[in-house]
Amino acid sequence: MAMYNLTHSSDLDGMASAAMLVHYFKLPIENVIFINYGGELFGEALRFVERISGSGHILVISDFGASEPAIGSIARSLSSFRRKGNRIIWVDHHPWSNSSVLKMSKLCDVMVVGENKDFCGAELVYRLLCGKSAFGDKLAEITHLADFALKSRSEKMNRLVDKLSYSIKYLGAEGAIDNPKLRELVLELSAGKMESKLVNRAYSVYKKETAPYMRELLDAAEILTINGIRIAVGFGIKLSHQEACMAMMEKLDCDISIYVNKDNGNSSIRSRRDSAGWGIESMQISMKFGGGGHPLASGFSLYGKGYDLEEKGQRQKVTETIRGMCEGLYGKRIMYYNQRTTKRKTIVR
Repeated sequence: MAMYNLTHSSDLDGMASAAMLVHYFKLPIENVIFINYGGELFGEALRFVERISGSGHILVISDFGASEPAIGSIARSLSSFRRKGNRIIWVDHHPWSNSSVLKMSKLCDVMVVGENKDFCGAELVYRLLCGKSAFGDKLAEITHLADFALKSRSEKMNRLVDKLSYSIKYLGAEGAIDNPKLRELVLELSAGKMESKLVNRAYSVYKKETAPYMRELLDAAEILTINGIRIAVGFGIKLSHQEACMAMMEKLDCDISIYVNKDNGNSSIRSRRDSAGWGIESMQISMKFGGGGHPLASGFSLYGKGYDLEEKGQRQKVTETIRGMCEGLYGKRIMYYNQRTTKRKTIVR
């Protein structure tokens, strides 16, 4: 019998979820597999699950949601794993459709999923599967701040969150299901090493290398104005998706920011929140590309969709596709979401 973990590759929540399992269950690091929404990594991760031999194993899926376009592929892989006499635990905090919950519940032994405004994925793994300890409390606190884009009263804590978030972007650039650098980070987090040499070095190199790419992103980003909404679309490389989206939002004064990585097609969307927690729902854009996430923070992949993002004309084609989607979504009415209360409201204008 062995435990395996399929966890989100792109942020601290996925890394911390894996670290919890390594710390509390002595999960072998080679059994931590990274997955993302769409793209080559998605397919490779599912194929890995199908190739697991033997019975009596447990697969924990953490910080990863099942979007409608991906249901078929996920179900086939999990069915193959389960038919061998294995069990599946799925823990996630992203929004799920009712049909996705119904389909996946038939394959899972334990399933705690759906939109959660109080706990991120790592916190759910900790609370549901692990024993309470000072280690778990600290890692859960840091991950909560990072995943919900919150600020601590402690500037030291805020710097640590930034270091971890940006170092994950640098270390995860390889984009492999068995990325050795991300696995090393998971091991260090599982040992309580939040500011290790690996993290400090990766953060330092990331900030130095990406400064010119950030300037290029902000200079070239295009602003789409639809029904009074400002939507920034930018293409770049090597940047943390969170940092890129937030920089466009702040510097370009937009309501929604969309960042597309030219190297691999991985893309992220963020919505500006007001002081009360309200922002324009933007996850529908990700879902139209086969992705998913949170109403105000989501992602998708353009991998395999026929775009050569090195070509300016192809990037413009992506921008125009996004424009058409947004005109359909926001042309007549705008759906707002409150991250604090999970309430929604629609404004017609």
